[in-house]
Amino acid sequence: MDNSLYAFENVAQRYQQLRAAYGERDSDIYISSYTRSGTTWTQMILYQLTTDGNMDFKHIFDVSPWLFYNALRGTEPVPRPEPRILKTHDDYSSYSKDTKGRFIYVVRHGMDVMASFYHHRVNVKGFTGTFTDHFNEFIYGMEYNGQPYNWFEHVRDWLENNNNLFVLPVKYESLKHDFDDAIQRIIQFCRIPATDEILRRTKERTTFAFLKQHELQLGPVPSQFRRTGDAPYKVKNQHQFIRKGLVGEGRSMLTPRQQEIYSAKFQDTLGHLDFIAEYCE
Repeated sequence: MDNSLYAFENVAQRYQQLRAAYGERDSDIYISSYTRSGTTWTQMILYQLTTDGNMDFKHIFDVSPWLFYNALRGTEPVPRPEPRILKTHDDYSSYSKDTKGRFIYVVRHGMDVMASFYHHRVNVKGFTGTFTDHFNEFIYGMEYNGQPYNWFEHVRDWLENNNNLFVLPVKYESLKHDFDDAIQRIIQFCRIPATDEILRRTKERTTFAFLKQHELQLGPVPSQFRRTGDAPYKVKNQHQFIRKGLVGEGRSMLTPRQQEIYSAKFQDTLGHLDFIAEYCE
């Protein structure tokens, strides 16, 4: 395969081609989020709710495609029956007002996202900077997978939903502390005919312990990634993809001054959104 495929500008072009070829269906369910916000967890929830829930797949992307991942690898996504469960970390602007399907937007406290993302960058992405370096990039802007990537803007645009897409916002913290209620919201939004048995199985197979047990089916596959050019994609610790899943860990990693900077940025960008008002502090 031509290694130039892995240059990010070519990945972006390939990604758009894959999206066009894969098409859109009214029954599609997108799991959308900023990275490290509970995306994989929610993929597993929807997979359990909409299929027989067996775990004999090689990787979750075989049953819940992430088209950007296919573009990065230069592979074709696996065809899936309806409803298709699709992962995306794309900015809101990537979808037009005519986009078909439903979006579950998973949002998590920014400090926890920041902490989890730092460990992910170190363990999976080869990041060698300090947490302060990561903090500054998280607050003021970074480039990730070849694109500008900012948590505050990502969350703002998806929650404002100016194109009136069919979006259900779901808090990570609700999945942690009010799982049954959060699942019922998802079921009603997606119109899933879930029986008591399906609900029981879903709850059992989406615990942290179960996800950790199946981590190699859910996390990065080192042999399948490449960086730009032909350098192999180095994964320091693939057993840290499902790391802790805690609520409130992020605050302990920030200095008082960093917490002030985060809160000011939050107020400036997201302070008008009542849905996540508690994420300010």
